[in-house]
Amino acid sequence: MKLVKNLSIAILGAGFMVFATAAQAFSLELTYDKSIGSPGFGPGELFVPQGITKDSQGNILITNGRGVNPDGTPNFNIGNKVEKFSPSGEYIGAIGAGGTGPGQFDEPSALEISPVTGDLYVGDVYNNRINQFDSQGNFI
Repeated sequence: MKLVKNLSIAILGAGFMVFATAAQAFSLELTYDKSIGSPGFGPGELFVPQGITKDSQGNILITNGRGVNPDGTPNFNIGNKVEKFSPSGEYIGAIGAGGTGPGQFDEPSALEISPVTGDLYVGDVYNNRINQFDSQGNFI
């Protein structure tokens, strides 16, 4: 974090002017670390990544959004699962699958892990529900 010196702010309004000078602010520098996954439709490839979290082992879980056909109908074979990567970014496997049944997704979105049980909760946009999985990835 770096200190920014002599930041000047001018605000113009209807018929008056206010100046504030010599304020101090902090700037934050971000640097690129790494990418996880790659674009595509296969295992470990991300079609429409929407949510991300880490489990207690440091594995990275990413929701892979909704696949659609050219006519706009859902394609449950594209995306529609949670992709799991090791802390170093290696693909481990998927949780769930596309569809409308128990443990299936039609556009998974936000996801959270319970700090008490380790259960994974995943929002499912078009099925209008939350899917719950245990820490091994089994649907509850």
